[in-house]
Amino acid sequence: MQRGPGRFFADHGRLPSEGAWCVALLRSLPMWKNRCKWRVQAAFGPQDGDSPDPGWTYPIEDSGSFRVIDPDGYRPNVGIVLIRDDGRVFWARRVNRDGWQFPQGGMRTDETPLEAMYRELEEETGLQPEHVEVLGATPGWLRYRLPNRYVRHHVRPTCVGQKQVWFLLRFMGEEAHFRLDANEKPEFDLWRWVDFWYPSEHVVSFKRRVYEQALKHLLPMAEALCQTPLRNTYRDDPAATEPAFSR
Repeated sequence: MQRGPGRFFADHGRLPSEGAWCVALLRSLPMWKNRCKWRVQAAFGPQDGDSPDPGWTYPIEDSGSFRVIDPDGYRPNVGIVLIRDDGRVFWARRVNRDGWQFPQGGMRTDETPLEAMYRELEEETGLQPEHVEVLGATPGWLRYRLPNRYVRHHVRPTCVGQKQVWFLLRFMGEEAHFRLDANEKPEFDLWRWVDFWYPSEHVVSFKRRVYEQALKHLLPMAEALCQTPLRNTYRDDPAATEPAFSR
């Protein structure tokens, strides 16, 4: 039996609301990679009985594939929190920049969120699906706006920010499996393991709120994995710092 948003559409004759879409996402995670070919458009199409409108999605050419901007100017995106059994998470430095962040990337029009996540995982870290276990995902979209200086106002449609689904992945491989040069244009040039809450306090300022939201949603699953409370020592003690490298 088909599951996920495609099944929802078949049963109800309309596209899922964000809440229903989220439930379908979580229930169908193990099946999406190979069986469900629902396209990303289902995430932003007419909902709750609205009349279909072929103009709601806006394709933008992007290196031979296509990405989309929703009517509010947000690009659909997936984020990845890669966690070890001890509760520490993968943290990487962007190439030729001083900024560090979690792996993330835009979804293509022919991808489900899970498919986009696996593609981004391989492109940015070199890891394959067998090197990770999907523990869960955030409910609905989490959004952040770009600072005005980063918005390309001359481009139509204009992208004003990202709307993201965040996945929590348990790292099952060996550190030798990481290959930051797996892509022709690497995203990262350095990586390390850091405490669970460290990224929410040290990512670029305009992403901090969405990082905190994502980590709060994923916290119960992370604590169940490592079987210990993951306290935010960085918020409790602003002077707390991480060692330069922790592998």
